[in-house]
This record gives sequence, C-alpha cells and structure tokens, in this order.
Amino acid sequence: MIRVLAAVGKNIKNVVVSKRLTTNDEHPIELFAQLGEGVVVNDDKIKEIVKQVVNISEEDWNTFKAGSPGVYKFFTRIEEVAKTRIIAEVIESKYCAAGLKKGQVIVVEGGALVPEKSTAPLCMRAIGPLTGFINTILEMIVAGEDPNDRVFRVAECMDPGLEAGGLGKVKFDVRVEPV
Repeated sequence: MIRVLAAVGKNIKNVVVSKRLTTNDEHPIELFAQLGEGVVVNDDKIKEIVKQVVNISEEDWNTFKAGSPGVYKFFTRIEEVAKTRIIAEVIESKYCAAGLKKGQVIVVEGGALVPEKSTAPLCMRAIGPLTGFINTILEMIVAGEDPNDRVFRVAECMDPGLEAGGLGKVKFDVRVEPV
C-alpha cells in the first residue's frame, strides 16, 4: 500500500517529493510532499507527484489530465488537503463484534486510512460507510470550503443491529482537524 503524506513547510517555495523506505511491512513506501504556504502547484509538480505515487506513463498522464478533472483538481489543492486529518470518532457502540468502543477513532490523512494513528479496530463494515463522508470532506477542502460545515456528520456501521436482524451497531462523529 502506498500513502501520500504531505507536510507543510513554512518557507518552502516548491513542491519536493521524496521517497523514504520504511521497515513497516504495511506501508513499504511513504511519499512526502513538502509544500510551502500559498504555493501554486503547477502542472509539472502535479505530474511529478502522480508519477511518483502511481508511476503513471506519459500516455496515461495525458489521459488522466484530460479525463479526470476532479482528481487533477485534487492534486492542485494537495497542500490544503495535507493540512487536515479526518477523524471518525466512535460516539455509540452496542454489541460490536469487532470490538469498537466509544471514544476510539479511525484516522484518515490525504484520503488514506492511517492504521497506526487509529485506535479503533479496522472493521470493514465500519470503514465502508465512512467513504462517502471522506469523499464529501475532500471535495469541500478542494473547493476551499469549511469541511466541518456539513449537514451530515454522523455515520454508522453496516451491521443493522439487533432490531433489524443483525447484532451490533456503531455510530461515528466524522470531523476534520488540522494536522
């Protein structure tokens, strides 16, 4: 699995992408994008980042740039995304077979799950419903809007609970915090 983590540097005027090999088997390569405040990420820098993240070919770069304007825009605002951390905090838990408990968190940075910063067990039935919230939050960040100013802030796991033929039920408050 590859994660992109971005650290904001106060005096850096250009995007610098570097690789660092880690000993963590779950995340063998971390790419750090160090960005200065107010830096406009131009086409060359976006291409550099995308090339290092997914090793995109020249032909596919042109297809990506023309055919994926939303994702391209995401990379133009990567410095804003890098300043935030999405927290899904368990606010209710009843009979959770995976062991999620009130107060535990699932942490997402740059759109990627960060298991080492999460305190909740990583249950797929809990993580799945968070995807829509994460996408909405990233859209708001890229649009320059306050991602905590949403109508819907509470997500719940896919187990329907005892009342509907399941067992457990977990609810999350999904919010954004600065890194």
